[in-house]
Amino acid sequence: MKNLPHPEQSDAEHVSIYEFMTYKNNLDQTVFLVDSLRTIGYDVVIVNQPTYPENLVQQNPPIIDGGADYIERNAMAHVALYQALK
Repeated sequence: MKNLPHPEQSDAEHVSIYEFMTYKNNLDQTVFLVDSLRTIGYDVVIVNQPTYPENLVQQNPPIIDGGADYIERNAMAHVALYQALK
C-alpha cells in the first residue's frame, strides 16, 4: 500500500526523517544528529508511522495519522519492532 501524504504537506515541502534530524552547532554548521550518534557508538532506529486509511474497503475512509494514533497501538508496534531487531 502506498503511503498517503500528510494532508497539510505537499511533495515540495517533503523532507526525509534523516534530513529533518539536524541542528546548528555553535559554528552555525548544520550537523546531522544521526551521524553524530553513530559516530559515538549508538545504533539509530528511525520509525516512520505513516498516514493510512482507517478502512480499506470504505469509499473515502477517514485518514489515520499513524504518529498520532492510539498510544497503546503505537507502543505495541515499537515493542514488535525492537523484538525483531534483537
